[in-house]
Amino acid sequence: NTHLAAYSHDGTKKKQLDILNNLLESYDSRQTPFIVGGDFNSVPPESQKVKDFPDAACEDEDLSADDYSEEIDWLKPFYRFSSAIPLDSFKINNKANFTHTTKSPANGGFWTRKIDYIFTNGEFVPGSGLTHQDKNSGGMNTMKLSDHAPITVEYIR
Repeated sequence: NTHLAAYSHDGTKKKQLDILNNLLESYDSRQTPFIVGGDFNSVPPESQKVKDFPDAACEDEDLSADDYSEEIDWLKPFYRFSSAIPLDSFKINNKANFTHTTKSPANGGFWTRKIDYIFTNGEFVPGSGLTHQDKNSGGMNTMKLSDHAPITVEYIR
């Protein structure tokens, strides 16, 4: 499980992603099974929106997590592994796979971007990945639980 930097303007998040990627590569090259997931605080390639989100909560430029335009390719190396939400599925429907918002449901908030992931060098059951956004997608209103929507997937091996 991981939670990478959200507000880094000094390269910290990129360094963290590179360290994680290198670790996963070392497991994979030794044929050591892994499942990794969590808040990567980066949007995937194929994101239709990468900045100026309607739920921007922080106006301080040093703390802004509202512009991912320079990070759009940072997660590409992770997609060589199996993903709970494959990139093709995300590309077809970005919105159905959004996992984060900074705006509470009391203020009309809903998921605006995907920053949470599950990857493995094993195998997930094809089509079993689900982003639990609301009663129609996952069976419950997850907006009341967290600022992140949970993701589930069935693991084969």
